[in-house]
This record gives sequence, C-alpha cells and structure tokens, in this order.
Amino acid sequence: MLERLLEEKKKLLNEVSQKVRTESDASKFEIGDIYDIASSERERELTLMLGDREREKLHEIDMALERLQDKDYGICEECGEPIGEARLRALPFTRVCVDCKTKAE
Repeated sequence: MLERLLEEKKKLLNEVSQKVRTESDASKFEIGDIYDIASSERERELTLMLGDREREKLHEIDMALERLQDKDYGICEECGEPIGEARLRALPFTRVCVDCKTKAE
C-alpha cells in the first residue's frame, strides 16, 4: 500500500504542477474585453476550488502515510475495526470503513 499511496501523491502533485503552469502561461497573454476578463476570473476561481480539493487529498495521503508508519493504517478511526481490503484498494487514504462512512452520510 505504501507504493500505491506514494504513486497517488506523485500523480496529484504532477496534476497540480501542470495546472499552475497552465494558469501562469494563460495569464501572460491575457488581453480582451470585459467579458473575456470575467470569464478568465471565473476560470481562476474554479482552479482555486480544485486546488483546495487537491490540497485536502494530499493531506489525506500524507496522513495515510503517517498511519502506515505508526502501524495504524487500515483501522477505522470511528469504530476501530479493520477497513476492508477492497475499500483500501479503491481509496487507499480512507480513514473509515464502509459501514461508518454509510452511517455518517
């Protein structure tokens, strides 16, 4: 699971890096009327929102790596029971089992 988490982290950091490069390249050539500017601002807002989600996912991956190191990985933070292997394969940075996630929703 360590390799999977590290791969997820690398992939996420590459995606963020690409978005930052794209955004900075686009802003260099920004010329247009008020509608173009408004549209560009909206795109930047969406990029920032995605950035928040990506930061949260990166944090969750880092926390999962800590749990691996502390030997707490794969244990539900809510009920203390083992998280199913299928759930961990699908979402390697999850902190709760399927039952607890379902109850929370």
